[in-house]
Amino acid sequence: MAKTEIVEGEKSKSHHFWLYLTILFLVILSFLIYTSFYNPSFSSKFTGKITGNIISNKNSFNNIIAKLDVPGHLVIDSSIDKISIKTSEPLNIVIGDQKAELKKQSSLVINDFKGKIILEKQKLTKLDGNAQEIFIDGIPMTRKSGSSIPISIEKNVTFYYLELKNTRINTINYIASGDLDINNGKVTINLKNEKLKIDSYEGDFLVNKNVLSINGKFSDINADELIGLTIVKNETEK
Repeated sequence: MAKTEIVEGEKSKSHHFWLYLTILFLVILSFLIYTSFYNPSFSSKFTGKITGNIISNKNSFNNIIAKLDVPGHLVIDSSIDKISIKTSEPLNIVIGDQKAELKKQSSLVINDFKGKIILEKQKLTKLDGNAQEIFIDGIPMTRKSGSSIPISIEKNVTFYYLELKNTRINTINYIASGDLDINNGKVTINLKNEKLKIDSYEGDFLVNKNVLSINGKFSDINADELIGLTIVKNETEK
């Protein structure tokens, strides 16, 4: 009669395998619990080179602060609370039916502007719209009737300072380098010559020399092509 022989070595190896598998499972489970409940920002903070899609809820907005290089071409067709421009060269502008010439390094301030601006790096190629108040080097240019004033530039002008307070930009889309901070540090991104697209931006827009600073909110952002990440807006931040 044949006897069944139990090999202790094989039984021991099988026992060790299941023990290691159980330990690995518990480690992974503990990590997931920690990142979900105790440190939710752990998985959403990035430094270095980032490629990926960051998609927010289209029915809400996310906060953004960024310092970037200046886009090569950007169209802004919107109402703007205040425009401040300091030129690097003389500027010819048309205010109503009158022409005015600004000298190099002059200051132009436009309040309650509604119209179109086209920006190409540090060159203003279009400014055409209406405003409630206009100041040239601090001197007001207003109409007695108090009605809005048509204003436009006659030709392209280079500037070293451009500030737009409370504007809306449909899309910012270009190959960008710089740093972005989203939702008060929940996500940080560093771009180096990578595609950046920001939709429905509302807020401040500042170009100082060759640096673009934005501080406002947006609906969607796309920072290249690989990783998909959903930004969940905290209810307390709404």
